Amino acid sequence: MKLQLIRSATLKINYSNGCFLTDPYFADKFSRPPYAGKSKTPLVELPFSKAEIMSGVEMILLSHIHSDHFDAAAQEALDKDMLMLCQPEDKEQIKAMGFNNIQSVDESILWKNINIRRTYAKHGTGSVLEDMGPGSGYLLKAEGEPTVYWTGDSILCDEVKDILIKEKPEIIITHSCGAEWGDHVKILMDEASTIEICKMLPESIVVAVHMDSVDHATVTRSALRQYARENNIKDEQLIIPKDGEQVEFAK
Repeated sequence: MKLQLIRSATLKINYSNGCFLTDPYFADKFSRPPYAGKSKTPLVELPFSKAEIMSGVEMILLSHIHSDHFDAAAQEALDKDMLMLCQPEDKEQIKAMGFNNIQSVDESILWKNINIRRTYAKHGTGSVLEDMGPGSGYLLKAEGEPTVYWTGDSILCDEVKDILIKEKPEIIITHSCGAEWGDHVKILMDEASTIEICKMLPESIVVAVHMDSVDHATVTRSALRQYARENNIKDEQLIIPKDGEQVEFAK
């Protein structure tokens, strides 16, 4: 398995015999309005051209369609016949964007010998959760590959913990920037919840992404690394990739 962080939650993943992209966010630096009134977004440029990013990509896997996960620039750049896997709630909206090859994942789907199981993502609490709407994560399994759990836009809720405990995925991809919405309500995992996962599954590798790219974040890469070291989490267990960085994992 090879994983390359593009930016934010956009990942290029080579897994089994397939290559797919998660949550394409292709906007130019500072081209979109702020989320928290601090700065226009995204905070950084893409590390590669859109053509380079899409080279070899066969499918798009969407956790949800918020504007920092599937933006207008990505909608314009992508081939309208590209296969898109999404949560059922988003299928009609994606279809209205002009895409023709959309499959909603109700529970699970088999793609190129990869079992892709959709999981619940809790994107906040209280009334903020209602504002955020539904979100999903995905559990990936394939022969000869590590089990991968991409949590999607979620806090560390009971449903996420249940998957971690039952499945014990070797690779866990978390959105760890501690983003807030409304009256400082956390809508993503922060440093404490990321480290809690590391301690829950000390034999697993956690890959923290969705960082240093949006203005409603509260946790930076450097702050997360410092907090992890203060809590005796080894760098080898918690990987915090830079934009454009590729990481390879063996079974």
